[in-house]
Order: sequence, then C-alpha cells, then structure tokens
Amino acid sequence: MEQVRIWEGVRGVVGGHEVSEFVVVAFEAERLGSWTALEDERGNRGDTYTFYRSEGGSIIVHIEHWSRWANELDSAEIEEYDSIESCLVVYRKQLENAGVVQRRVLTLAEWRANRKDREE
Repeated sequence: MEQVRIWEGVRGVVGGHEVSEFVVVAFEAERLGSWTALEDERGNRGDTYTFYRSEGGSIIVHIEHWSRWANELDSAEIEEYDSIESCLVVYRKQLENAGVVQRRVLTLAEWRANRKDREE
C-alpha cells in the first residue's frame, strides 16, 4: 500500500480568473490501473479513470474530466464501491481497458443476443 492523493471538484482559469474549487483526498491504497478515453480525435479532451483498492478493501474510482482548451475547466469525482464486482456493474469497459480485470468472453449465443440488442 502507498499513500495516494486524489482530488475532487473543479480547477482551472476562465477569462484570466482562477475559479478552482476542489478538495484533496489522501488515503492508503494499491493502484490497480488507469485508462484514458479521448473525447476527440486530436486528444484535446478526455476522461481518465484510475482504480485503487483501499486499505479496507473497497474500490476507489477517480474520474478526471480534462481539457487542453483555454477557458475549459478540469473536473474530477471520486466514487467508492464495496467490491470489484459491484464496480464492474458500472465500469466494466474501463476496468477491462485498464487491465484491472480480464476482458469478458462471450459464448456465441451471448454474442448473437448482444448483436441483436444493438440492431434494434
């Protein structure tokens, strides 16, 4: 376990004025993995998901919404789950892409059912 410091709130400068309003949260945890989803093809905006296992065993998710554009604020939120299984319900794709859990393998029947659901 290591000392982790993450933040929650908003931070940045808009129109030359500092408008940050955030808190820093410190805790002991193991970093499980991280993944960034880009919102545009040039990589100017995105969401970074970082997953931790706290000293007590809960899963902490730190989500940073960031932008490289002037006058756009960065924001972050923190979520806590009792277990990796409960976190999977919300963040399966992000956990898989971060390498925290193995990618789900579908049977052919499951794949067909999922494909039909998307087509409708």
